[in-house]
Amino acid sequence: AYIVLNAGNAENLTYKQLLTEDQWLEIEEQLYSEDSNLVGVEVGIGAEAVQRLLQDVDLETEAEKLREEINSAKGQKRAKLIKRLRVIDNFIATGSQPDWMVLGNIPVIPPDLRPMVQLDGGRFATSDLNDLYRRVINRNNRLARLQDILAPEI
Repeated sequence: AYIVLNAGNAENLTYKQLLTEDQWLEIEEQLYSEDSNLVGVEVGIGAEAVQRLLQDVDLETEAEKLREEINSAKGQKRAKLIKRLRVIDNFIATGSQPDWMVLGNIPVIPPDLRPMVQLDGGRFATSDLNDLYRRVINRNNRLARLQDILAPEI
């Protein structure tokens, strides 16, 4: 799914609106047509879009809204709001930002520090981390190759 990060001057879009693939393709056609009057429309996908949305969160305002909602809520809804308020209060208390929770780079543990287990017969089994790193590298390389050959739907 795609998410609207900036509706610009589009009347049929709103901030944080989710779009299907077909809806995005239709908007993209309008956006890049020669007679288009759409300006400032931004749509995102994936972790970058989530990070942009998290950057826009005003923790103080959210905490105030939650406190007001908690006063009128009852039961499970109240418990859920209290949990959410605790998270926001912890962000405020530590001076952290929600968008810091999205990783831009994967931290790689040096090979010497990755766990290895000795199996019967003297052979070693490597950590699952090695397999995860290998899969990330392979997928990243495949994505780069597909982008180089201008494959559709990337």
